[in-house]
Amino acid sequence: KSLEIIQRREEQAKQKISTYETEAINDIKKISTTVAIQSARTFIQTNLDKKQNISLIKNAQSKLKKIEHKVEILSKKGALENFNTNE
Repeated sequence: KSLEIIQRREEQAKQKISTYETEAINDIKKISTTVAIQSARTFIQTNLDKKQNISLIKNAQSKLKKIEHKVEILSKKGALENFNTNE
């Protein structure tokens, strides 16, 4: 019986570690995203003129529309787990 208790506690510990790893990864992603956005904002504000800003925004909007279209198609097929935004 004590072996069962040890095995159960070991499994609980593994689950806790896995949860903490997932939380840490998510925290790193959030921080990375924030840093990237702030860096881009600073770069745009200091290095691009109004015409370049407008061009950059239009380009981003175009890419977002393409991604949105892919998401719609893939969600209808139930294949979002294979979605690649870099295409």
